[in-house]
Amino acid sequence: MFVDESYRRNVGYFVAEEWDEPGQQWFLVPQGAVFFLHLPVESYGLAYYAVTARHIVETTNSQTTKYAHTFLRVNTGNGNNARDWPVSYSDWIFHPTADVAVCKVVFLPNPNVFSMPFVAGFGQVVLGHDVFFVGLFDPVPGKEAVDAVVRFGRVAQPRARVPIILNRFTEERHEADVHLVECISWGGESGSPVFFYEQQYSVGGLPDSFSGESLRVTPSVRPGLLGLMHGHFPIEGANSGIAAVIPAREIHTTLMDRRLVEDREDMLQVAKTKQSKLGTPTPDVK
Repeated sequence: MFVDESYRRNVGYFVAEEWDEPGQQWFLVPQGAVFFLHLPVESYGLAYYAVTARHIVETTNSQTTKYAHTFLRVNTGNGNNARDWPVSYSDWIFHPTADVAVCKVVFLPNPNVFSMPFVAGFGQVVLGHDVFFVGLFDPVPGKEAVDAVVRFGRVAQPRARVPIILNRFTEERHEADVHLVECISWGGESGSPVFFYEQQYSVGGLPDSFSGESLRVTPSVRPGLLGLMHGHFPIEGANSGIAAVIPAREIHTTLMDRRLVEDREDMLQVAKTKQSKLGTPTPDVK
């Protein structure tokens, strides 16, 4: 299976300040992966979002932890360095029962970050589907940069209902619908986007009154977003080789949260007002 390099550029790190007691200083430690999506604001622009696992944000911001400020790390320039954008706990929107956290970001578009368009339609995942996921391998995170790794697996059970942890300190658990994937996930890969190759179709050669050319439907196989990596199931402290993936529809549910919808509506009104003041034609709204 070959993976385009752009999928590595879709991923950043959720980073927290950690107190080093022996050294008596704060230092930044990547906690997990984030990835970036966008939604159209009608024809006026795009709204950009970071997505990660809720348990990363909840655990890192718990009062019982030793962490202080948190950031989103993305690459700049040639990828040998990065910038850490501050993000607070209040910036995140959480799915009420699924392991999904979303926050709006203002540092995109960025030529060094690949933001994916998010669509509400989801492909049909079946037993044995090949998957790949992109995230943080914390033994080799990259020196002051994002150096994501790609790992591979197969769907072991397309649909399962299992208890998942939303905060590793409080041990808060919820029953959740997940995909079970056979793979060796690493702790730092929580929040990683998980992709599977799905059949997609493009339409070309629409009927033309002059050429008489008939409709052509061309199938292709491209990566679709399966969901978000929650993490592996431990068995007596060992990695079971089975990981839970939160379905993409739960990400969609979070993106449709009332606060995010209202924010996109505000963006739309600002864009319309600005365009009206510039005296340019207003696009048709259907």
